[in-house]
Amino acid sequence: MSKLRKLSCIFSGTFGYSEKVKGGCVLFPKLEFLSHLESLKLVSNSYLAKPPHFFSFPSRLMELTLSKFRLQWSQISTIGVLPNLEILKLLLRAFEGDEWEVKDSEFPNSNT
Repeated sequence: MSKLRKLSCIFSGTFGYSEKVKGGCVLFPKLEFLSHLESLKLVSNSYLAKPPHFFSFPSRLMELTLSKFRLQWSQISTIGVLPNLEILKLLLRAFEGDEWEVKDSEFPNSNT
């Protein structure tokens, strides 16, 4: 069991379907096994041929920073259900699109 509490990752290469990986799909790593992780910073220096289909975050996560993933706003729901999330930083091109709809059940620790 890992007791890692803080992690920063920079992704390089290609996410999604690409010729580089012979048509395979490069998936976002499953992180839920990092049961003590409280702070996570993810930066993509990758070309996103197709954004990751599935995010997997540890439920203890309190702080999350995303940058340059260019995700659709519909994928924010995966983050919105994290029960302990207190700080969410969305930096340069973390998401793309015109509208972010937050459901009533999402972001339970928000102060709004």
